[in-house]
Amino acid sequence: MYFRRGLNKTLLVLIIPILVFTACTSEAGNIDIPLNAEEIVQNEVANLLRNVSTDFMVDGSIILENIDNNPEEYILFDIRRNEDYLRGHIKGAINLPYADFRNKVNVLPKDRTIYLVCYSGQTSGQTTMAATLLGYTVYSFQGGMNFGFSAIEDNEKWLAQSSNPLPEAKELELNKRQQILWDAGTSFFNDRTDFIVAPNHLEALIKDVPDSIIVLDIRSEESFVTGHIKGAINIPFEEIGNNLNKIKTNRAIYVVSYTGQKAGAIVGALRIANYNAMLLRRGILSWRSANLPLIDE
Repeated sequence: MYFRRGLNKTLLVLIIPILVFTACTSEAGNIDIPLNAEEIVQNEVANLLRNVSTDFMVDGSIILENIDNNPEEYILFDIRRNEDYLRGHIKGAINLPYADFRNKVNVLPKDRTIYLVCYSGQTSGQTTMAATLLGYTVYSFQGGMNFGFSAIEDNEKWLAQSSNPLPEAKELELNKRQQILWDAGTSFFNDRTDFIVAPNHLEALIKDVPDSIIVLDIRSEESFVTGHIKGAINIPFEEIGNNLNKIKTNRAIYVVSYTGQKAGAIVGALRIANYNAMLLRRGILSWRSANLPLIDE
C-alpha cells in the first residue's frame, strides 16, 4: 500500500512538468531553437560562390543603354569618393561612397536592378557580392570608370557634375536568419578599406613570410600553367564554391585574377565568411607590368 501511494506521488511529479511543458509548447508553437550564425553565413557564402558567374560584371555600354531606356527598372550607384564623383560621373549616377556603405546600404532599392561603378571594377566587385548576400539584385560596371567607361566611344555625352540625391532609406523587416546574414554582409564594410594590395607588397610577403600567406590564383588552369606567381595554388573562379575546404583559414589569402575584378568578388565573399582575404591590385596584369617573376611549372 505504501509502495502504491509512493508510486502515485512519483508519477505525479513526473507527469505534471510534462503537461506544463506540453501546454506551454502548444500555446507558443514550435520550440525556438537557437540558430548557428557562423554555420548559416558559411553555408550561404558557399552557395553564393557555387552559383557565381562572370555575369556579375556587365559591359558599361549595356549599362548605359539600360539606365537610359529603362530608368524605372535600373539604377546606378557610383561608389567612388565624393570628390571624384563631383569631378565627373555618369549622368543619373547616385554617389554612395564605399566607405559609407555600411550605414547607408538600406537606401538600395529591392525592386530595381542595381549597377555599381567604382574606379577599376575591383571595389565594385567586392561590394556586389556583399550586397547580393543581403538580398539585392546587383551587378558591377566592368572596368569601372578608369578602364570601362573610359573605353566607351563618345563617353563625354554621358558625363555630368551635378549631384543626384540618395533614395530614402527603407525600414527592414528581417527574420532571425535574415538578420544574421544582414549583420554579416554589412560587417564587411566595417574597416572602410578596399582590401587591395600592390604587386610589390605581395612580392615582399612571398619572400619574407611565405608560410604565413596563401596566394590563390582564380584564373583558368590553362592560364595558370602558362605563368603564375611562385607558390600560388589554382582554383578557377567558377570552382571556388565547391572547394572552400582547400583554402586554409589560418593564413592571409591573396587572390589573383586577370585584372582584379573577379578577385574582388571572391574577396568580398571570403571576408564575409571570416577569411582574411585580400586581392592583388589589377591582378596578374599589374604583376607583369611591374616585371615581377612568373613561373610555368
